[in-house]
Amino acid sequence: MRILRVSIRRKRINVIFFSERVEIDGEFSDDGGLIIDRDVYERSGYAEGDDLSLDDIEQLSDCSRRARAYSRGLWLLDSRDYTRKGMFGKLKALYGEDAANYAADRLCAAGFIDDERFAERAARFMLEANRSQRDTVSRLVRRGVPYAVAGDVTARVAAEEECDPVEQIKLLIDKKFSARLTSGDRNERQRVIAAIARKGFDFDDIRSAVSAYCDELFTD
Repeated sequence: MRILRVSIRRKRINVIFFSERVEIDGEFSDDGGLIIDRDVYERSGYAEGDDLSLDDIEQLSDCSRRARAYSRGLWLLDSRDYTRKGMFGKLKALYGEDAANYAADRLCAAGFIDDERFAERAARFMLEANRSQRDTVSRLVRRGVPYAVAGDVTARVAAEEECDPVEQIKLLIDKKFSARLTSGDRNERQRVIAAIARKGFDFDDIRSAVSAYCDELFTD
């Protein structure tokens, strides 16, 4: 297939128009041209008038999508941190599985993505907000951190911060449940305990915290 013309577009891309319709799994512009990363195209040495096989075109397209996925990943990281899994999911929808894996692996190798670093920052924030360790691990996993990493990092951060679940629960009660807990309504007290349990705290810690909170409140 002959390259008829190459159109230079914005965002560092070229659009290549061929003498025949190209049937590959690639990126195409609205006017039917094959979208290729400009640096990839320049390194290829191809020019208008060159004849390319379908294999040549597929290889050029694959290299382009990898380069574009990597560039997109860097752009996404400007706004917030990502796990490898989270970045892969973002890029796969745009550039396909191969390019997304390539870009995510390259970003990890360069140190731009680090699941453990991500988990530590997030875990520290969540524990400081009085989330339970169990809830913290669950939330980290949902954000793409591997379960083993989420558990290890959360336990380490909790130890470093000397997180006391009983004290965490007492702070939570003071913030959200004080009036309901001290209303004198036994059913309301059980509903408060159930609500705290849904946040991942152990029942023994909840009972201790509730008892201590009420004792301190009425003693004061």
